Amino acid sequence: MSARHRHQRGPEADVQWGREDSFADLQYIRRRYVHKEHLRAAISRVCNAIFQARDATLWGEATTACASDSKKFGAWDQNLMTEWHARYGGPGVMVYWHVEQHSVCIYSQLKSCSSSEVAAMIEGVLRHDTEMAVDKNYVDTHGQSEVGFAFCQLLGFQLLPRLKNIKHQKLYRPNKGEPEKYVHLQAILTRPIQWELIEQQYDEMIKLATALRLGRRTPRASCGALPARTCSTRRTGRWLSWGKR
Repeated sequence: MSARHRHQRGPEADVQWGREDSFADLQYIRRRYVHKEHLRAAISRVCNAIFQARDATLWGEATTACASDSKKFGAWDQNLMTEWHARYGGPGVMVYWHVEQHSVCIYSQLKSCSSSEVAAMIEGVLRHDTEMAVDKNYVDTHGQSEVGFAFCQLLGFQLLPRLKNIKHQKLYRPNKGEPEKYVHLQAILTRPIQWELIEQQYDEMIKLATALRLGRRTPRASCGALPARTCSTRRTGRWLSWGKR
C-alpha cells in the first residue's frame, strides 16, 4: 500500500501488474486500514525512527527549528476544496508542509487556496506528534501576521518570518514619547503599545491559547474568527498589541 501511494498508482494499476490481490481486496484494505489518523501515526513513527537513528557526529545535535510553506496542486473543479488561486492562477488546492532543518517533513496538511497560512503554520507546530520539540518556525511573508506573532508567543515558540516588504514594516513604541531613547529608529516607529488593553484581555487570550494547545479549538477557527465578531475592534486589537511587542 505504501509503495502504491508513493508512486501515485491506483489499485487498478496494482492488479494489472499481476498482484494476487483483486481490485475489490485492495479497495477493502484501503477502506478498512488507510485512514488519516493511521497515516499520521505512521508518519510520526517514521520521523521518530529517523531522529533516533541519526549519528550526531554526522548530523549534529537534534534541531528544534523547522520551516513551513505551501505549494499549489491542480485539482478538479468538482472537488469541494478546489478554489481559484489568485496568485498562481488556475483551480487547485494547497498542501502545507513543515520540514525540519535536516529535510524531514514532520507534518503536512491540505488547505484551500484562500485559507490562512498562519493558521496552517500554528496547526503544524502543535499537531506534528513527533518527538521533535519545535521552538522556532521559519515562514515566508504569507505565513506571518501580527495576530500570528501573538499566538506564537503565547504558545511558546518563535515565529521567524522572511518579510518581502520589510522596508514598509513599523515597530510599536514601548511607551509614549521618549524620542531621545530611539534616535535612529524614529523613521520606523509608530504609535505606542496598548498595554492597558493587553492587561484587560490577558485572561481571555490565555484561555484561547490554552484551548489551541489542548486541541479544543482549531487554529483556523481562532485566526479566522478574530475580525468577524461583534467586538472585532477590541478583540483583534488585543492580539495586534501583543503581536507588536
